[in-house]
Amino acid sequence: MRLGLYALLRPLEQADDWAYLIDHTVQIGTVKCFAVVGVRLSQLPYPRRCLQREDLVLIALVPMQQSNAMTVKQALEEAELRTGVPG
Repeated sequence: MRLGLYALLRPLEQADDWAYLIDHTVQIGTVKCFAVVGVRLSQLPYPRRCLQREDLVLIALVPMQQSNAMTVKQALEEAELRTGVPG
């Protein structure tokens, strides 16, 4: 659990070449988790190999009772505070 908390709180490099992959996780009861993972475009492993889980950085994991444009927008704005505006 400490490792997971560290991944969510550790400082990330501010850069303009972040790419986000976003999705909602499986719903548990009435709550979904909105996940934001990312990779710096300057650190993509392509063409040597395909993107793998180890290449991705956890940027945000936000539990949501209700997912709509406003809650997703707010979560992405908070993610931008950690990384800078993605490119």
